[in-house]
Amino acid sequence: MSLSPIKPTRYIDILAALWCLLIIVGSLAPAPELPAAPGSDKLLHLLGYALLGLLSTWNRDGTIRILGVTTAIILLGGMIELVQPFVNRYAELGDFAANSAGAVIGLATTAIIKRLRRLK
Repeated sequence: MSLSPIKPTRYIDILAALWCLLIIVGSLAPAPELPAAPGSDKLLHLLGYALLGLLSTWNRDGTIRILGVTTAIILLGGMIELVQPFVNRYAELGDFAANSAGAVIGLATTAIIKRLRRLK
């Protein structure tokens, strides 16, 4: 009896869900003051949502599905910004823009990597 090799892509959706949960908790956890973060706040938003976009679109096929997932991520970022004032945080249009740009960058990164892998 042989074991089949573990395919890392099998767990990407789980990683995406966990990363999404981490973003939600980190964005909505009430805080007496905003936590100090190294670097630019907007850069962290961009990178966090880019990773979410990449993980969430990796196992998806078809333009409609991929655009649907990316749109859902953008809407999530917007809803988080709208809710933040109710949990002692600040809603910022710049954060929403960075979140949205990150989601699109994640989608684009997935598309580029998949295209390069097909060219091999």
